[in-house]
Amino acid sequence: MFIDPIKEQQKADFMDHIYDVYQPGNGLYTGLWEKFKDEAAVHCRDEYFQKLKFIEDFNLDVALRQAAAQALAEEEATQVQEPEFDR
Repeated sequence: MFIDPIKEQQKADFMDHIYDVYQPGNGLYTGLWEKFKDEAAVHCRDEYFQKLKFIEDFNLDVALRQAAAQALAEEEATQVQEPEFDR
């Protein structure tokens, strides 16, 4: 199995970043990844539902605009145009 040294360094660098963020102050990394995963999961879940709401709101806005455009087109089609006379 090939171990990518770049990926391994990225993992170590990210763990250092997590340590800096949580600042446990004891020199130990124990439990930091689990804490990060728990917080990331909550964030991802919240973001997922925010995106769903955005899509729902966007689709509703599109439908309302289409309905308004259709109503305007129908109204214009039913209006009688007065003929223009040459003078």
